[in-house]
Amino acid sequence: MKKRLGIYVIYDEQNVICNADLYLAQEIRSVTSRLIVCVNGSEMIDTQKLSKYTDEIVVRDNSGYDAGAVKEVICSYLNEGELQNYEELVISNNSFFGPFIPMWEIFETMDSRECDYWGLSGYMGDKSIFWRGVGSYFWVFRKDIIKEHFLEKFIEKYINEKNSDFMETCGIYECKLNYELMKRFKPDMYADVGALNIFDAGDLAMMKYSLPIIKRKFFIEKRTDFPRIINVLRFIADTGFNSAYVEDKLCRLYGIAVANDGGKWMAPDIKESEYEIPKTDITYWQIEDFLSANQSVYIYGTGYFATFIWAIFGEKYDTIKGFVTTYGTGAAKFHGYDIVTLDRLAMTDSVLVALNAEHTDEVRQSLQGKNCLFLHE
Repeated sequence: MKKRLGIYVIYDEQNVICNADLYLAQEIRSVTSRLIVCVNGSEMIDTQKLSKYTDEIVVRDNSGYDAGAVKEVICSYLNEGELQNYEELVISNNSFFGPFIPMWEIFETMDSRECDYWGLSGYMGDKSIFWRGVGSYFWVFRKDIIKEHFLEKFIEKYINEKNSDFMETCGIYECKLNYELMKRFKPDMYADVGALNIFDAGDLAMMKYSLPIIKRKFFIEKRTDFPRIINVLRFIADTGFNSAYVEDKLCRLYGIAVANDGGKWMAPDIKESEYEIPKTDITYWQIEDFLSANQSVYIYGTGYFATFIWAIFGEKYDTIKGFVTTYGTGAAKFHGYDIVTLDRLAMTDSVLVALNAEHTDEVRQSLQGKNCLFLHE
């Protein structure tokens, strides 16, 4: 086995380490030489259960979320240069159930592939700036990334371990980190689910595309109904995984009282095109050209599109002057920039419209006569 370091971040809304979390600890430990668990939660959490898999347990509050935990381990818990003693670094959180096949099988498959870092799922298509890269819930970084201290440098520079803004943290830790990695290193993923949204269509990702996990968020998505949950439990039980681990956590955290009925599972009858990640009609390079060509640019919106544009381009382009909304949000700042209403813009201001397709259509009329770049044409 390669010399691997594992960092496993556990967070539970009720400060409980459950059987599903312990199972994942066991699986990560089976493929790593050393496992460090970072628990984001109360010091009252019973971490003794983890001692079977490691005696290296860091307990902290949930500030900075996963990113803050990873920074604490890499930049504070480990000694300087210690990470470079390993061939690979595995980073996982407990935001999913599984894996539903042995972890060593996943690593055996990926060991035969040439890449610099990989995950269980991701999106590598060119037709989306909303999100490209490898899902941060499970990352494996190889030697070329480790040896040049890439992660330490990025995390030290960009991750604020005290940040309580989830959207901002996600924008940096997932979107910007993937963006910087993909500029220099080759990514890969175990299961190619295409543009399928694994939150909204996690059941299809498992059953059709062999994604060996399912995200917890799937169970509380708006389009996830009781029959789909039952169907997932049937599938999970059929893999040999103890479905009670899922049932117990769903009941405790979300009040979803459901149990496997022993029936046969079937692939969900859903239209894949309706369950894809949000896409855009322009590229990174078009955004860069727009930000370079205009002296004063306001980003229209204060959602995920706007956050990810800020995360990727905000540091590089001082032509970004702030964010704009139609009527105001009640907040004065967004990611450190002023928020202004549309009627406050000068004629010389340009607008990068960072809204979804539906909301973009709603504001087109009000932007007539302005120099705009739309993510959705």
